[in-house]
Amino acid sequence: MQSLLRLLLWLHIPYLLAVSSFVGWLIYLLVHAVINLSCVWAVAALLILFLGVLLLQVLWSLKALLEPVPQSPELELKLPRPMLKGVSQLVAKIAVEQDLLLPDEIRVGADKVVHAYEDRSGKRVLVLGGLAVAVFSQSALKGVIAHELAGFSLGDTRLTRRASGRLRVMETLEQHFHQQPTTKANPFVWLIRLYHLVFRIAWCANSRRQEFAADRRQAQRAGKYAAASALLNLVLAETVPWVRLSNIAKTYALANEQMELILSDYWRRARVAGNDDWVEACRKELKKVTRLLNSQASLQDRLKAMGVSPEQAHKLILEQGGTPARELFSGWETIEKLLTDQLVANFQAKELTMDDLAQILQGRLA
Repeated sequence: MQSLLRLLLWLHIPYLLAVSSFVGWLIYLLVHAVINLSCVWAVAALLILFLGVLLLQVLWSLKALLEPVPQSPELELKLPRPMLKGVSQLVAKIAVEQDLLLPDEIRVGADKVVHAYEDRSGKRVLVLGGLAVAVFSQSALKGVIAHELAGFSLGDTRLTRRASGRLRVMETLEQHFHQQPTTKANPFVWLIRLYHLVFRIAWCANSRRQEFAADRRQAQRAGKYAAASALLNLVLAETVPWVRLSNIAKTYALANEQMELILSDYWRRARVAGNDDWVEACRKELKKVTRLLNSQASLQDRLKAMGVSPEQAHKLILEQGGTPARELFSGWETIEKLLTDQLVANFQAKELTMDDLAQILQGRLA
């Protein structure tokens, strides 16, 4: 699957140029027929005009390739080394025990549980979400860190980064097609969108393959129950309805309350969430099935691959006993404040953008 994804990644631009060139070649053949073969010029002219319109549609949309790809806001903090001393030692211990690659940098984020990626310079970055640090025990955090580090050791993170970037380019191109309703009748646009669909299917399949590989690696190194517990922590922490950050943000916005307390409220709700909430979230997740365009396999498929049944999974749900993970950080209260400031600034920027857009639309309609 990696080979197919690399091939599709390499062929994307040549394929777009080939489609455009093919339309131009058809126009050339028709013009040549009119001049040299004395065919019915009126019919040929209509065909030339029709193909010309189709070509212009394609070329107009392809200008999206020259536009900067929209980037998601980076809700991550780069902290001084002294503040990361405890967690750095834990990460190093995990890497040694399970023979995993160390990250080049550890950051703390506001909007994720835990995730790892390779940036444009090739630096391996591990991001520990505030939710995981504020809610999990050190034992639970250790499991999810090991799972993410396995991605560095087993997956082609550089390919993942490049493919994800190209996928964002394709999404931008799809938006251009969507903004032009007439492209729905353009068969050459269909060819481009078909390529995008095949690329997305390959990207999702490769992503699922990497997740399964990381699951197997952790099950072999730490045992299937420890691996399953880490997986449940990763999947369920963002799905329990009472602790969803988006829900809490909406509540604060509607009530016109101070946003400065949003993260502390978010993590407080997560810590006091009853076991029934987690069990219900697990039950709902276990009902989901893996689909062709899912970048992650369903929870039931991943647990099945580990040899863990749904009944066993319910017993493993978020065992939060033990030393709190936040004690690994020096000055966690300060970090929480910094994350909150960052999140509030991002929220306010989005609100400002929406207000500006509304004013522009009102001005046009006036």
